[in-house]
Amino acid sequence: MAVDDLPRSVRRLLAAGLSQEIVTTLQAYLDCGGDAQRTARTLNIHRSTLYYRLGRIRSALDADLGDGRLRTELHVGLRLHDMRKAGSASTIGPVSIPLDPADPFGSGVGAQASPGAREERDRTIG
Repeated sequence: MAVDDLPRSVRRLLAAGLSQEIVTTLQAYLDCGGDAQRTARTLNIHRSTLYYRLGRIRSALDADLGDGRLRTELHVGLRLHDMRKAGSASTIGPVSIPLDPADPFGSGVGAQASPGAREERDRTIG
């Protein structure tokens, strides 16, 4: 996943050159569901410090953090960005999981199971 694949609001935030402290504040604010008091406690900062940092974020985005759609976009986008930075982005995307035809539900009771286990599976499924 490239930076260009991130939501526009996240690209704008990253391009603003804000400190990691400000970005971490935004992530905590989003994790706390936009609850300023809880965010300040979580970060162990005064609420006025939080409001100052949120103001810097609002200015950089030229947007209202009260907009739920924007908050969701930022929350998901920042998490994707963190995963990309950590090198985990290769795990995002389609995943191929081979299925055992004798065990299509992944119950662990496949063709190699004892007859009693297969009967139990059939009673449970069917």
